[in-house]
Amino acid sequence: MPVENLSLKLGVPTEHILVLETEIPDYSNLEIVHINDMGVLGCDRRESQLVRLESMREALVKLELKKGFVEEDVGFIERKAFAWEGDGYHFRDSRGINRFSEKKALISIGAPYSNIGESIAEYVLLKKDKYSREENRRTISNQLLLQVLNLP
Repeated sequence: MPVENLSLKLGVPTEHILVLETEIPDYSNLEIVHINDMGVLGCDRRESQLVRLESMREALVKLELKKGFVEEDVGFIERKAFAWEGDGYHFRDSRGINRFSEKKALISIGAPYSNIGESIAEYVLLKKDKYSREENRRTISNQLLLQVLNLP
């Protein structure tokens, strides 16, 4: 969480907050692939999206198998309502745990953002200025993606 946001939540000046940072890990072996045209893959999904998503999941696993991985080397993080058996869930398994530490490929499905209404209310209350939905969504999504990438 940015220091400015914590300052607003706690009601204290930013200079009264001690910031401790860890060394940034080496991401030189990390490959991020963004697959377009699947939609947001949020809470509301059409049947046609579910069919396309199932095909995409199978294709991604096959690609990883061609690299010499086995199926157990591939992990998925998905919204709880759509997760398959063995998948992790956004906001539960995507941060602060070691469940996927041995996976060689981790696939995060959908834009990982929490309840939009709750996020909007928090943003407006904290910032007390003009609301920018896109700026807020992008900030939250980027923070959540960084948490997924920083899994041990």
